[in-house]
Amino acid sequence: MRLMRKSFSLVEVLVASVILATVLGGLLATFITVRKYVTRSNKRQVSMNLDRGGLNRLFVAVRADEWGPPGAGNLSTAIAPSADEITVIDNLTYTGNYTVLPVPGNDYRQVIFNVTHEPDAL
Repeated sequence: MRLMRKSFSLVEVLVASVILATVLGGLLATFITVRKYVTRSNKRQVSMNLDRGGLNRLFVAVRADEWGPPGAGNLSTAIAPSADEITVIDNLTYTGNYTVLPVPGNDYRQVIFNVTHEPDAL
């Protein structure tokens, strides 16, 4: 009587290897994509925190009774946009500035605070 061997053929091993490589490649691509999204999210979070800090500094420095006519006070609409504030966090450079605009028909000002960061490395 002939004994049957319980093993895999070369073709079966090659097919299993190709399937495994495809699955692992897909998982690796997923991890790389998720890492890019997390990095981008971290940059946005730092930018928002820098925005909040800049606006808090302005809030402390400005009182409505100091506004006066345009051209007077800390949040004058006649002043040029602020000089760039440069902050380096985790070897990334963030640049922030603000612009003060009048609000037509109202006695308050609109402040636009903008923070930019280096583009993502490829």
